[in-house]
Amino acid sequence: MTLLSAVIDSQLILHRGASAYAPENTLEALHLAADMGARWIETDVRNTSDDQLVMIHDDSVNRTTDGAGRVAQQTLQAIQDYDAGGWFSGKHRGCFIPTMKQYLAVTQERDLSLVLELKDVAGWEEKLTHLVASEIREIWTSDPERLVISAFSERCLKAAKQVLPEFPRCLALTAVPEDPAQRLADVDAQMMHLQQSFAGQTELELLSNTGMEFGFATVNNPERAQFLLENGASSILTDKPDLLETSK
Repeated sequence: MTLLSAVIDSQLILHRGASAYAPENTLEALHLAADMGARWIETDVRNTSDDQLVMIHDDSVNRTTDGAGRVAQQTLQAIQDYDAGGWFSGKHRGCFIPTMKQYLAVTQERDLSLVLELKDVAGWEEKLTHLVASEIREIWTSDPERLVISAFSERCLKAAKQVLPEFPRCLALTAVPEDPAQRLADVDAQMMHLQQSFAGQTELELLSNTGMEFGFATVNNPERAQFLLENGASSILTDKPDLLETSK
């Protein structure tokens, strides 16, 4: 298997925006990433109790807002009333959790490409995927190749293939499987993202020999990033838009 061309044409994918310098998954972090020269962003989407879509990684709002409770058990209004920036720094107080519509609009305004990770609640995999598909159809006017649907959930990816067939899909995993090519084929995805702490020389050789497109999260050490890129990784998910500049 030979990789002819990668879908993600950048060595860096900004993890939740420029999240080393602004509150993760906020519009502020998105704008800052663009200002610092980013081309690809990775972000997370969840559904609320009233079937709205918001950009947040955790299943609760506890860590990244002044609120508490599970995202899936709160309304959009309640979630957007929380302060999503004060936890990061005083100057970011007043940031809010954006909706997916808001996030996709700014992504296109800033001419960015996106890896959209579906953060499902077990049992709602298809529900989440269909909600996401509906809003993508409404909002996304850029090339489908510039929006990758990512998930740890194979149910989400299989549903995405049905409702968003022209959009590339990424299988997110923690560790490198024994047969990466077969695992990717099982869900008919175009790439794989894995946790960098599981990537030793043996695992990198295994992945490289498949010819697949693969990347690693989350890498904020420039030497580690260079090592992974030099050993076959197509891209690195990082909190720092300037990560590779510090390795020169």
